[in-house]
Amino acid sequence: MVKAVTLITTELGKMDEICSKIREVKGVKDAFVIAGRADIVVYFEGDVEEISKIMREIGRIEGVKTTETLIEVK
Repeated sequence: MVKAVTLITTELGKMDEICSKIREVKGVKDAFVIAGRADIVVYFEGDVEEISKIMREIGRIEGVKTTETLIEVK
């Protein structure tokens, strides 16, 4: 099991809507709006295949501009 976080930038004014959709993605443990260089941070866990699936699903959400995923290194 690997832990990961994704930093997401969104279209202007869509942070709350997109964050709600991300929380519905299977495997997402938590997601919340933040202040800083990204708009949303997402926390999830899984094997490499599960993490890839979650990342692809998040990337398909309308209004998501960029993602940067940080994966735990043991």
